[in-house]
Amino acid sequence: MEQALPEYVPGAMRRARRHLAMDANLMTRRERVARDALTGLEDEYAARRADLARELAEAEQEASGVREGLLYGTGAPLVDAVRSVLEWAGVTVVDLDDHLGGTTNADLLCRLDGRSRLVEVKSASGNAPERAYEDLIRHLREWPDLPGSTPVDGGVLVINHQLRSIPHQRSPRPYGRPEFLASQTEPVVTTLDLFAAWREEDGVAVRSLLFGDLAGSETTPVCGDMKPTDQPGSAGPVDRKRGWLRRR
Repeated sequence: MEQALPEYVPGAMRRARRHLAMDANLMTRRERVARDALTGLEDEYAARRADLARELAEAEQEASGVREGLLYGTGAPLVDAVRSVLEWAGVTVVDLDDHLGGTTNADLLCRLDGRSRLVEVKSASGNAPERAYEDLIRHLREWPDLPGSTPVDGGVLVINHQLRSIPHQRSPRPYGRPEFLASQTEPVVTTLDLFAAWREEDGVAVRSLLFGDLAGSETTPVCGDMKPTDQPGSAGPVDRKRGWLRRR
């Protein structure tokens, strides 16, 4: 009535004398002040809503690649998503496929506060295969024999399993066989774990998934090119104090 009738049936408004209260030339001062305030509120709301809609669109665009990679990625897209989350959390990451010139060893070498870990990234359409963990152990065993390798403190298997299921229906534990769980010496992290920490912007939780109790220390996020001491072929003073990794 307030919008359509004045626009399309103005005669009806005049006959009902509703135009007296809507004609600006006939309004009281109080009516004009209230009307102007309402108009300003509507304009402010429209501008604020447009800003929030633009902010949401930008956030969705920024997050979509990592979210898609962590939850449904395989191969290189999955590795890229994992690397993005780790670097966002302040971990220095070296892509070993690029550094070694092929799939010679693990996927990533991660460094934080003088500690280093090899990270193997795997995916499975169904339950996590035990051979994925065995690949990590083999890479750790072979790592010291690679040219220019530096000491590492261990490894981590990051796995994206049960891809055929929607994320919240996937098992939070990729492995369940008691004998296999008892034999594990290195941590296994699901991409759901990484995603949960990343979506809450909890960098400490991301670092803890890889490095345990030492990951809670203050760490400055790494940006730009890595320093020479961050390369796999150069070990800093802390590295020289540690021996080569041996299988436990």
